[in-house]
Amino acid sequence: MIKNIFKKFKNSFPNKTRDDKEKKVSNTNISKKEFETVNIKSKSIKFKGNKYDLKLINKDTQNIYNLYEISNIKIIFFENLLRNLKLDREQKILKLKHKLQNEKAIS
Repeated sequence: MIKNIFKKFKNSFPNKTRDDKEKKVSNTNISKKEFETVNIKSKSIKFKGNKYDLKLINKDTQNIYNLYEISNIKIIFFENLLRNLKLDREQKILKLKHKLQNEKAIS
């Protein structure tokens, strides 16, 4: 049931955002191939306002940076999911208020 909710909200996001996420993250399993594709696309990385050349950084540091980027993507996804859940809840509350206006209260 929860998976269906996640799929519903995931599909409600713009395609561009979803496509970007799918390129960098495939579920929770991250392969070396994906790390390399991310590294090949950008020749330098930005961190805390500084740029670093990927050719000069060792593989271990590159992997840590890639995990950092992936975690940021996941955080953005779940923030958007929560935002959509809140909006959906507010819409349901408004519908309920509208429907209950015609009903008689017990107390």
